Amino acid sequence: MRRVLIADDSESIRQIVRAVLEREGWSVCGEAANGLRAVELAAVLKPDLVLLDFLMPRMDGLHAAEQILSVCPRLPIILYTLHKDRFLERRAKAIGLRKVISKNDIVSELIACLEGFQEPGAQPVDHARLFDIFRVEMGSSPRWISSTQGFQDAKLRMEQLALEERGRYFVYDSGIGQVRARMDTRSAAE
Repeated sequence: MRRVLIADDSESIRQIVRAVLEREGWSVCGEAANGLRAVELAAVLKPDLVLLDFLMPRMDGLHAAEQILSVCPRLPIILYTLHKDRFLERRAKAIGLRKVISKNDIVSELIACLEGFQEPGAQPVDHARLFDIFRVEMGSSPRWISSTQGFQDAKLRMEQLALEERGRYFVYDSGIGQVRARMDTRSAAE
């Protein structure tokens, strides 16, 4: 099971992130309430992924990421913040972070980020093949994607195909515009 370290000074945010991670098949190996503690735990726990809040006491997420990457240069780190902007994203990329996501959409953005990390030994998703399936299902003409809703439907279907490729499916509630449940079809069949 893939292991992740969460660092955020807000316990309620850590609980939300933990719930999302566990639902997605990750194991939370440690939690930190400040950047300094995150650096210490990353060195000891050797997680597969680190999630850092940008604004934390004692050391912010960027400085913590720099220190973590100086010891574990290949460790993927995702930074999340309420104050996402291009300047912060450029700074994060320059340091070597994988992604900066917004706390405003933390659940959906985190799920999208986690899809990029695969279990060791898992087969990569063939996105070109998924796009071919998508084009056959939706028709070769992109005109129907001209509306915002059409684009959202197209994006959702591509995400669904990627999940199905991994043996998973989900239920999309269009009333609230969010994924309500995800299941692993391998465990559902057993």
